Amino acid sequence: MDSELTPSQCAVLEYPYFPANTVKIIAGPGSGKTFTLLQKVHHLITTQQVKQDEILILSLTNKAVDNIKAKLIGTFEKLNKSGTLQDDLQKVVDQIDVFTIHGLANKLVVEHEGIINIIEENGWKGLLKLVSSEFWSRLKISSPTSKNLEMLLKAYKQKTNKGESNSTLLNIIDIMESCKVLTNDDLILKASKYLSLTTVPNEQSEFLNKIKNKYKVVLIDEFQDLYPILLPLIKEVSFGKQLIMFGDSNQSIYDFLGSNQEVMRELDKLHIADVSKTLHLYDNFRSTPEIISASKLVLPHHINTTEREDLVMKSPCFLKPQIYQFNDNMDQMEFIVSEIAKLATANVKLSDIAILSRTNNHLNVVAEYFRNYQIPYNKMITQPDWLMDTRIQFLIDLIKVVVFAHKSSQSIDDEVSAVHRKSDFSVLITLSALKGIGSKSIQTLYAAAIKERLPLWDYILTVPQSQWQSGISNKNKIVDYTNKVSKLVADNTLWSAQSPLDIMEIISSVAMDLDYTPLKNMSITDSKQFKRHLEDMFQVMKLCLLNKPHDLTLVEWFIESFFEKCAEQHQNSLKTPSYGSGNINLSTIHSAKGLEYPVVMLLNSTTDTFSIESSTLYVGVTRARNLLYMININHRKFNKQWKDPNLFQNQQFWKYYNNDLNRPTTSVPGILASNSSRYLSLSNKYGLRTYSTYSHCINRSLFKALRYRL
Repeated sequence: MDSELTPSQCAVLEYPYFPANTVKIIAGPGSGKTFTLLQKVHHLITTQQVKQDEILILSLTNKAVDNIKAKLIGTFEKLNKSGTLQDDLQKVVDQIDVFTIHGLANKLVVEHEGIINIIEENGWKGLLKLVSSEFWSRLKISSPTSKNLEMLLKAYKQKTNKGESNSTLLNIIDIMESCKVLTNDDLILKASKYLSLTTVPNEQSEFLNKIKNKYKVVLIDEFQDLYPILLPLIKEVSFGKQLIMFGDSNQSIYDFLGSNQEVMRELDKLHIADVSKTLHLYDNFRSTPEIISASKLVLPHHINTTEREDLVMKSPCFLKPQIYQFNDNMDQMEFIVSEIAKLATANVKLSDIAILSRTNNHLNVVAEYFRNYQIPYNKMITQPDWLMDTRIQFLIDLIKVVVFAHKSSQSIDDEVSAVHRKSDFSVLITLSALKGIGSKSIQTLYAAAIKERLPLWDYILTVPQSQWQSGISNKNKIVDYTNKVSKLVADNTLWSAQSPLDIMEIISSVAMDLDYTPLKNMSITDSKQFKRHLEDMFQVMKLCLLNKPHDLTLVEWFIESFFEKCAEQHQNSLKTPSYGSGNINLSTIHSAKGLEYPVVMLLNSTTDTFSIESSTLYVGVTRARNLLYMININHRKFNKQWKDPNLFQNQQFWKYYNNDLNRPTTSVPGILASNSSRYLSLSNKYGLRTYSTYSHCINRSLFKALRYRL
């Protein structure tokens, strides 16, 4: 057993495996939760309680899964007492399954239904064009958005008694079901349905069989993030196994998705109570005592650990959180930029710094400021950047149209309708994205196709333009779209391409020929971004090529597996070493859960008069290791400014900072004074000024142009 383990962590490791029981581990911020989870996995395997392929680790976010996968091999290498070869260790780690809950559901549903579509922003925009203006008028919504449609559809599906049927929403549901278009909630419900089957349907259901019969231990990271719609799936996956859950109810910040307490009550009853156990990780390896004290002001209902003699905590740094209040957003941003420059000259790496805000809109303004100052940053998001690019989504939907149309042309008569109808959704999305093809045209086309009992693709391909109903404008543009895409179907160039580069060139060329506005007249910045995202898509396609089944073409396999492969590609990108000072981290507080940073700046917009919710603020405060800024947070416990005017001359603190991060430090007198001189030199070179409410170092007209987005 690792000598670094604390008594609390040892208790978790020593709790034995036996089936059909639940272990709940309450682990506060900085308590070594992920470290203990990884040690537990290693202990289960090396003590031969279970095999590596009998363990399943689940979390709700890609970020948490990335973190676990990245640290698994390091844990096994560090604890390798028997001299096992590196390649053999890697083989062991590769057999441990780590999924997001939605990733597991996706793999399970695809295994049984083939290609599915998880609806993204482009999809909702396409469906929105099927809804008439009269429908929105009845609801008194003058400027409907895709979010309006999404929320209406969700509410309608959740009604147990739908009363008077709604033909518009039923029509949307029909096209989604026939085209296998799923929301994330639909995906979870479908996966739960397969898991509830008493027998495995066929020998092809390899993953379903593994979930039901192979796994012996299920570990869930961040149990406080679970919400009610996930409950049936979690119960089906975990019943009869040892369920080990790590989390902290104080960090539950997803109440808008439903009650986490309700979920935990049900999971507590999953197995017999007298064979279940609750353990605690009391320690805090992350934050300074001063930051911990601030967090206790936010949420005072903590487990009382003050009397525990074996409690492990960091020593004091004698620096309280810095609290600032500004009346103007520009002044706030001037201060942040100036402070970052000072931190950089105090030997803080840019990658040490995280700027956390409650909203993405506020972060977008911060990012815009940083772009103008050419300050490098990474914005943390729930999915890889390239997959959220609407231009990339358009390319993928074009590929789907070709794949489904080709498969339909090769199907026997009684299969055509089932296969070809799947293309309706992708045809709708790509057509509606083209300039000049309005909602009325889309509605008329689709209604005519339904009336003729034809898939939309067949209708625009086979019915002469002269027979199209009135109300369809820009007919020539629709015909041009059909001709360009049908050529790809007919000549098999895309279908038979075996090179990812060939596929990218073919589909990009067709997309550029279509009148798709986002690909026209791109700025230099947009062009560079699109190029990066094309490269990411290319890398995912290369990964698909490595394990393509022999009976599928590359485009078929890409459409079926890219969702899963993009997670693998993202993992590979994380292994690329970074150089220099790195990038500043921008994130919402919600997305930063489970992470930590040496320096955290918690921001709220000066125009936002609402205080940050206590549970959200608690999560934000506890991300900080050593230095915490709280800027315009508007919380009653922190309503007075407090700042250390000598922060950058405080040699004691900066020695503490470097020691905590295992970095070399120096006791040479005057080093911080020298760094201050460097800051003054930089400020003169780049136009920075000492912060002042009257500072004009940033063009105010630029800020006013951005201000409405806060």
